[in-house]
Amino acid sequence: MRNGSPKKRISIKIIQGIIYRSLICGSLVFAQAQNYSLENAYAALPNALEWQNADLTYQSAEQSLASARAAAGISSNVGADANLTQPLSGTASTNTTVTIKASASLPVLPWAAQFDQIRSAERALTRATLDRRDSRNTLDITVTQQYFVARVAALDLENNQFSQNIAAQQLQNAEKQFANGQLSKDSLETTRRNFENSKVNVLQAQQTLEINRLQLWTTLSTNPSNAELSSAPQKRNTESTLEQMLSNLENRSDVQKAKSRVVDAEDNLAIATRDRAIPSTTISAGVSQQGGASLNSSLNIGTGALSVNGALPVVGGNTSTGGTTNPTNLSVGISLSIPITAPSNDSKIDTAKANLNTAKANLETTRRSAKLDIQQKYNDFQLQTRRIELAEKTLENAKNNLETNKQRLALGSVTTLDVQNAEQTQRQANRDLENQIATQQISYMKLENALGKVVVKRP
Repeated sequence: MRNGSPKKRISIKIIQGIIYRSLICGSLVFAQAQNYSLENAYAALPNALEWQNADLTYQSAEQSLASARAAAGISSNVGADANLTQPLSGTASTNTTVTIKASASLPVLPWAAQFDQIRSAERALTRATLDRRDSRNTLDITVTQQYFVARVAALDLENNQFSQNIAAQQLQNAEKQFANGQLSKDSLETTRRNFENSKVNVLQAQQTLEINRLQLWTTLSTNPSNAELSSAPQKRNTESTLEQMLSNLENRSDVQKAKSRVVDAEDNLAIATRDRAIPSTTISAGVSQQGGASLNSSLNIGTGALSVNGALPVVGGNTSTGGTTNPTNLSVGISLSIPITAPSNDSKIDTAKANLNTAKANLETTRRSAKLDIQQKYNDFQLQTRRIELAEKTLENAKNNLETNKQRLALGSVTTLDVQNAEQTQRQANRDLENQIATQQISYMKLENALGKVVVKRP
């Protein structure tokens, strides 16, 4: 037993030296690390793929609205007709005509389909705006959570390294006691296993920290080298009551989108009813000269479109005969078609009514779900706030216990190991408090999101 003990004592000293050097190197690394605040993470979020995808979806809705508005403008075109007539017999001469034509159309009545498309695209853009806000809120909450999880993982690593140091000292003391015959071999082996377990815990804490940091950098689509997460979580407060929060139910994006779909369904029903009721009517008017220019216009009451077209012969036109100008004709016409039975239109009306009822039912369901969601988020925030108070009391007790052990150490009634154990308890209590404050801050952000607010204000 005595022959083996010097080697064991030497091995413990080597282990302690490695631990102390690792702690010193770790402190130097953190001293040289560049602070990376939570605001830096928020500023980097626009580079994230999810953020950019949400922007692209919003921009697509913007382009759809721009296209719908452009379609409501004037459509025009210009063309020409050319004809060559060559008689195969007789004495008639060759006849050549060239006519320039132009036409234009414009929706003028409020029920024109182009205006329906504009209103639909405007509502789609509103929903896309809400979707983008939801996506950004979700990303902000995710990044905040990942940021604080990585910070807590760093604290876990520090605490496990501190525990490993304590375990090494315990093993050293056990080796001395065993060498002096004051400790059994089983107790020595138990102490050695505790030390080995502490090394495994440090390794696991290192791996957990690396994974948590990697998740954060992956979300942000960045990888800052040697960055220290410097922003500690902050306690949040709210002065609003649950009743006041529920009164803002209509600000939620899911409720607003459900209301927008009700308007969509109402608009579709109005369109189907209008198409069934308005007869197919066209009013036309035109001026033409025999063998010469012509100008015609027509208004389609059903489609709400006004169209104008004209023709001007530039080669081969006959505007006079024998020195006499050809007469100019004015024509006015109207065509009317009243549907008596229209099964297709009637079916569209029935379908639109059913869709409207479904949209209204979905709106009420969404409101009930939103109310429950706000209540749950509010209750969770209150619960996390109370847990902070418990964590603060636990930390205060741990600090008092540490001070008491330090005083007893000065009196010789406790050992250094007792003080270290008390310090480890304080470290764990400090870690638990930070984790609880982070949980409460995340809970607050989720509550703000549930109320339809922007969780992170940006310039």
